[in-house]
Amino acid sequence: MTFTTPAGIISGNTFARLRLGQDRATAEQSTGASISTDRGEIEDYQIAIASVGDISGTLFEDTNGNNLLSNSEAALPSGITLRLLDGNNNSNIIATTTTDANGQYSFTNVAEGNYIVQVDLTTVPDGYRVGLSRNISANVTANAVATVNFP
Repeated sequence: MTFTTPAGIISGNTFARLRLGQDRATAEQSTGASISTDRGEIEDYQIAIASVGDISGTLFEDTNGNNLLSNSEAALPSGITLRLLDGNNNSNIIATTTTDANGQYSFTNVAEGNYIVQVDLTTVPDGYRVGLSRNISANVTANAVATVNFP
């Protein structure tokens, strides 16, 4: 079953009431009125609704050594792997992604919280280098984009 939250919904828990049966299914409407069916068992399921945001950034060659992305600095090539790690347990990999042709990457629909974005150095092509920090912290808040660039 897929549950899609409407726009503007807030974080928290809600419940879905379903009638499980072979003939027909039913859902209890928000008014509390039930739609009945001939047969089936009624089940209530708690659904946690989490606010989400995104993390995105660029891997680039920091030619001037200031750890900031400047217009004159080239992006690293496509295919470099990044891991999204749990900020409270960095051995827990939440997701992985790769850079595009412009050195950009993104993790979308990330639950609010603290994370670490890590570059997999084994995927950086010869002739390119990542700066001293291959692990950068990110804080995700609802409906926002956390930008994490890697020199």
